[in-house]
Amino acid sequence: MDGRFFDDRRIAKGYAKDRPFLHTQVIDMVKKECIGSRIFQNGLDVGCGAGLSTRALKALCNEVTGIDISGEMIEEAKTLYTEPGYAFRKGSGEAIPFPDVSVDIISGAGMINWTDRNAFLISAGRVLEKRGILFLYDFWISDRMVENDVYSLWWHDSYRKNFPVASGKKEMPWWSDEDVTSYGFRTVKQTSFYLKWGFTKEEFIRFMMLQSDVNAQIGKEGKTREAIEDWFATTLTPVFQREREFGVFEGYYWLYEKI
Repeated sequence: MDGRFFDDRRIAKGYAKDRPFLHTQVIDMVKKECIGSRIFQNGLDVGCGAGLSTRALKALCNEVTGIDISGEMIEEAKTLYTEPGYAFRKGSGEAIPFPDVSVDIISGAGMINWTDRNAFLISAGRVLEKRGILFLYDFWISDRMVENDVYSLWWHDSYRKNFPVASGKKEMPWWSDEDVTSYGFRTVKQTSFYLKWGFTKEEFIRFMMLQSDVNAQIGKEGKTREAIEDWFATTLTPVFQREREFGVFEGYYWLYEKI
């Protein structure tokens, strides 16, 4: 996993403060559709960032540990989640720093397209108990806002032309049953979804300044963080004609059981 976009205190604080907390909606979907009222003892959140996904997983677990390759993210999470039942440590999903058969659920939010699948599945399979759950999900801002065609034009004609997909980020794969069976997992469910989140213009700019595609451009061709923020403020003015606009997030979750 390439952590160069994330090991930065500004990014870590922004992840904690300015990213939409949609994780709980995904957890609620999984509870309703797959696991019901089951409570897990020891949860592990891989690629935890500043702890939002760990906080969401805690709703299913008595104890939860978040790991991330970014020391800055881990330090931010430690300052935010100090109550009993939370722990955070630096670590990679490709070499999980846990004993064999020591957790009963693993979650990973937004980390699959930064991770080597083979190394991750081997590592996850090693630490999971039999019948333990591997729960992977992600959601991302799309090219749509609710009843706002101007935003879609801005996305394609302005944003994507200036901020192409960051190098090092893999295209999100869709894992087949055959992809996971050889690692000791069975597929319980794979599904996609849409969620909405309301932003003011200022909130949306702060959120977009956290995107890896944006941060990859800072320093290139004389682009400063301040200049990019100004670019967003100017080009988004026609988009935000109301106090709050609702961005449409696309997402998925995959749920597997250790066999």
